[in-house]
Amino acid sequence: MTVFVLTIAYVVIVVFLLLVSLRTPYRWQIKAGVILVCSLFYGVIWHTLPKLQGWPVDELLPLEFQLVSEHVVQPDKHNDTEGAIYMWVINLAEDADRTPRAYQLPYKEKLHEDLLEARKRGLAQKGKRVEQSGSGGEGEPATAIKFQAMPKPRPPAKK
Repeated sequence: MTVFVLTIAYVVIVVFLLLVSLRTPYRWQIKAGVILVCSLFYGVIWHTLPKLQGWPVDELLPLEFQLVSEHVVQPDKHNDTEGAIYMWVINLAEDADRTPRAYQLPYKEKLHEDLLEARKRGLAQKGKRVEQSGSGGEGEPATAIKFQAMPKPRPPAKK
């Protein structure tokens, strides 16, 4: 189902509910509150749908992850685009869901070079997010990502 179809379905349901609520004998403050809440929910749904569909999030990468794939869009001065690095990773934390997740990072030449080196070594790469001193922009700490080969899986312990 596309975002457009879901949006139309939501609008139809909200319009129906608002028409029903306008015919009720409730005070106008309650009716205005219902209209405001429905409008707020529409805004929340509009902003969260892309994240639910698997679009890349611009959150911090997990501390340790397995690199599944990457895509680099270099900055282009002619089209005035900043560029971005898209990474599809699996969180390796003990209690984490092992479902791959897409992340969008701002383009950095050092990260691009590190990804090229990781690709040369093969896809089974483990990444580790390392906080560095300095500023990453907008008051956030700068982060670096170190890649290494994934450890070979061990057989289960004997009982």
